[in-house]
Amino acid sequence: MTVEDFINHVVELRKADVMKTAHSICESLDQQFKEGIVEIRATQRELSEQSQRQPLGPVNPNQQDQINIVGGGIILEKNQSVHQSVSADPAVDSEEKDITGLEVIIMSGPHKGSTYTLRPKFRAPCYIGRSTGKKYRERGISLKNDGEASTNHAKIGMDKDGILFFADTGSTNGSFIGDVILEEGNPYHIKNGDVLMVGSSDLKMVYSYGT
Repeated sequence: MTVEDFINHVVELRKADVMKTAHSICESLDQQFKEGIVEIRATQRELSEQSQRQPLGPVNPNQQDQINIVGGGIILEKNQSVHQSVSADPAVDSEEKDITGLEVIIMSGPHKGSTYTLRPKFRAPCYIGRSTGKKYRERGISLKNDGEASTNHAKIGMDKDGILFFADTGSTNGSFIGDVILEEGNPYHIKNGDVLMVGSSDLKMVYSYGT
């Protein structure tokens, strides 16, 4: 082996070490970022709940179920059975077969008090985001004043069996149910009364029926 070959060999070894270290640091920072988002959302929700306890109006009896475990598209709610994501839901409640859409009530954030009627169809979802584009204004929800929401944050769709689902479409700050972040692109089966956090806005989902 020549001196030049030896030097090149050492350089390649050092390069591999640097790349390995950089990859490890990136993974660590990514995990810290995700944990930080969860902590911020938990604090934000706690402050929101505290403000709602003040005697400013009637108490909403349909508060969001507490989330205990999330993983692999399965969500375990307090005192309830396991619910899977839309793609793996083994059974559908008979009342869900008659659902035609959702009434979405904004419970916190700059658009608090607003209500939207969404009518998603199979392969024709309704979009949620900070965008003021036509598909957000006319068929979806435009959270134009919510600086925490992404331009194209999420969508609400209906599968071929008529089941409503929510999916994050690659937002910067994520979408949450309770203090649990929902995996990007993984459809979450919407239950009547669910409260989902998009940006700084809590969105309560209420089933609607009929035309």
